[in-house]
Amino acid sequence: MDKRSEKTKLLVILGCCCILAAAALYAHNIWVSARAARQSDELLSLMKNSASAAAGETERRDPALDASGASSGEGNAAALGVGGYDVIGTLEADAIRIKLPVISEWSYKNLRAAPCRYTGTPDTQMVLLAHNYEGHFGRLKELKKGDTVTFTDVKRRLFRYRVIRTETIDGNNMNGILSGKDWNLTLFTCTYSGAKRVVVRCCRF
Repeated sequence: MDKRSEKTKLLVILGCCCILAAAALYAHNIWVSARAARQSDELLSLMKNSASAAAGETERRDPALDASGASSGEGNAAALGVGGYDVIGTLEADAIRIKLPVISEWSYKNLRAAPCRYTGTPDTQMVLLAHNYEGHFGRLKELKKGDTVTFTDVKRRLFRYRVIRTETIDGNNMNGILSGKDWNLTLFTCTYSGAKRVVVRCCRF
């Protein structure tokens, strides 16, 4: 009877520890997401001021992204220096309630602050990536065919896009991100497990 009682107590303690660990992880993720949203908002505010005047933590690396060899330097996109970042414009998608600055080159440091250009330019085919933070591309999979996405560059040129499809591809299939010629804008992020990537294809109109 005593052994059974001790075993029950041990199981209760272990269960409590698991719950506390899960709560701590959830709280950390919420904090990271909120911090990213604040940084994006600050960049947007600085962009407005700069345009008017002109007119850590340990990174979780992505081996497939590191090995992809894609260069943000492919194509020339005009940039504006804002708060220590080179920003090329603003991305908006009303359907998922985002308005975010876009940084000219991707890096793990830049991705903590805002979406980044993976490759291309808005005049050709442009690919943007971001973390799956709630305030960044966390709701990307909710975009549906026909939804409107806009990108306004630092020269105040407006590019309008319509979502043509949403895909989920293997996390190691970086070539799949760039495949196809029927789109002008691709947005992508990883799933919460990191095993897959959510990819949204958009066409200009």
